[in-house]
Amino acid sequence: MGPVSDDNLKIAPPFYVSQVDMFGPFKSYSNINKRATTKIWFVVFCCCVTGAIDVKLCEDYSANSFILAFIRFSCKVGYPRRLLPDPGSQLVKGCDSMTICFTDISNVLHEYGVTYELCPVGAHFMHGKVERKIRHIKESLEKHVRKERLSTIQWETLGDQVANRINNLPIALG
Repeated sequence: MGPVSDDNLKIAPPFYVSQVDMFGPFKSYSNINKRATTKIWFVVFCCCVTGAIDVKLCEDYSANSFILAFIRFSCKVGYPRRLLPDPGSQLVKGCDSMTICFTDISNVLHEYGVTYELCPVGAHFMHGKVERKIRHIKESLEKHVRKERLSTIQWETLGDQVANRINNLPIALG
């Protein structure tokens, strides 16, 4: 068994310490022009203690879009004390179109009393839980979407439904 982070063993409210990661892009159609497609991303917040997740949609891969998703998340479950994002492979691969800036996000979140600590690359014991949840979410999205075209609000609704189903799974099956 690998090392276990101290954040996984704390007695704390749900999402007090949360792992965060983005995945995508997915194609969404515009409500104004049905033939035009836009790219969207999902942000997954995973509680380190309970393993519960919340999925939010981002209209682009920018710091402002992430902060808006974070505020929607925080209005629902409360502000976490610490966020643990992954600076690794996906963000590096997206560098050509990436406008997300960790220092901008860190400065804004500090106003809300949230500390923002980047997980080291390859430290799966610190960030493996959210990666596993993303795999489950992608599998569920593939089963539901197939070849359908969805609008942005339909993607957001589907993300919430998938998160609800994953959170409702029992921890252990008898």
